[in-house]
Amino acid sequence: MGLLLSLLKGKEEAGFTLLETVIYIALFGLVVGSIVTFGYAITQGIAEQGAKLETQEQANFVIDKINWLLDTNQVNSPAPGAVTGQLILSGTGGNNQVNELDGRLQLQSSNNSLPLTPITSKLENFNARQDTSQVLTIEFQLNGQNFSFSRSLVAGP
Repeated sequence: MGLLLSLLKGKEEAGFTLLETVIYIALFGLVVGSIVTFGYAITQGIAEQGAKLETQEQANFVIDKINWLLDTNQVNSPAPGAVTGQLILSGTGGNNQVNELDGRLQLQSSNNSLPLTPITSKLENFNARQDTSQVLTIEFQLNGQNFSFSRSLVAGP
């Protein structure tokens, strides 16, 4: 009977106390909260980089299209030494005009009008400037980012 009594007195209880359980739940909550916050920050960063890349690609399209127009047309406006909010070109196919209309860049010809920027983009501050040395500079702001490029209008040797 002594063995039975000693077993009953020295009996250890199995399981966790309420305090231990609360501490474990709190620590688990902190770990999960940190993981979710970190994941959200990474997702936001990826989304912002994607938006910047898309804007850069749209700007490259606009620049390529204007360069293509400059390859096949003569610049009528801006005149040397002037700055305008539009680019007027003349060529064998007639006159073409590139200007800002309702927050989008438009290519207008005698036959039709074509958008150069998608409807989801916001274009602002389109300017064409020709300096006296026959260098044309185009500047614009697309989705809050500034873009500019220059091109010589003098034919090379």
